[in-house]
Amino acid sequence: MVRVNTESQRCIVLNMDANGVARLIFETDRRTFTGILETSNGETISINGKVTEGAPEPHTCSEPYIMDIFIVDGEAGSSFKLSSVHVFMNDLQVSIENPAIKFSTEQRFIGAKADVVIQQYMQPSMTDDKKEVYVGPMKVHEITVHQFVLNIGTTSTEVNQDLQYAWPLEYL
Repeated sequence: MVRVNTESQRCIVLNMDANGVARLIFETDRRTFTGILETSNGETISINGKVTEGAPEPHTCSEPYIMDIFIVDGEAGSSFKLSSVHVFMNDLQVSIENPAIKFSTEQRFIGAKADVVIQQYMQPSMTDDKKEVYVGPMKVHEITVHQFVLNIGTTSTEVNQDLQYAWPLEYL
């Protein structure tokens, strides 16, 4: 008896190409951030980041934080993870330079002004005098290909005196 596995490979291509104004809220230790990107056509995309586990701490302002960035487009139902992205920060600005995501600071808000921005654009429960909000243009361009194997069916073939019979395995 010979078993033949009939499988077909399929793939799904997810494409995100968005730009607009981002508001990134950093904790004071600068190890995590939460934010939104408001695109030019009115969509909102969630952006979250955290320092990559095991990444070295920067010792100077010219050294980047190495972060994993999670992007969720709730309207399209897609999400992406960008690993080991270099995020540069100093007291006045944040910049992200990566082929998949770019951000530069145009405005920085702290204290009560940061709370106003958070209440207006984010969740009011996130207000805290210790948070900093960085606002500026952001561009996200990500293409991901997910491959999977579609199992069409496994058949069993039995050869009997020059006659060939094939039937699905569930009948065996």
